[in-house]
Amino acid sequence: MNKKINFIVQILLIAIIFTLTFTAGCSKNNSNYHEEKSWAFSKIIILNGETYVGTSDDVTSIDKKIGTIKYFSTRETNINNTIFSNYYEVGTNLYSIPNVSTKDAIAVEISKNQYIKAINKRLIH
Repeated sequence: MNKKINFIVQILLIAIIFTLTFTAGCSKNNSNYHEEKSWAFSKIIILNGETYVGTSDDVTSIDKKIGTIKYFSTRETNINNTIFSNYYEVGTNLYSIPNVSTKDAIAVEISKNQYIKAINKRLIH
């Protein structure tokens, strides 16, 4: 009888360990973790129906101001057809680049008189 109880206790312990192992791996309930992982790119700008991706490439010359980020969100479901970003803050200015079509790339003002290039995602392979 004692051997039977030991066997049942061992089976129960194995079942508990198995259950804890698998439920602990599935319990990542951090919403930021999920939201960041859902974006195809981390530095998105939507302007006039076009989607651009921020780069680290400096832009030394700008043309004219073409917009300002109006909406910011890290939730992919909040994308709309206004001037939007999942990375750059509301108020960030956007400019055209001399001799570059705004359909291909734009300049993003990351600080006073400092700009980086954002390229149209259709050009990213």
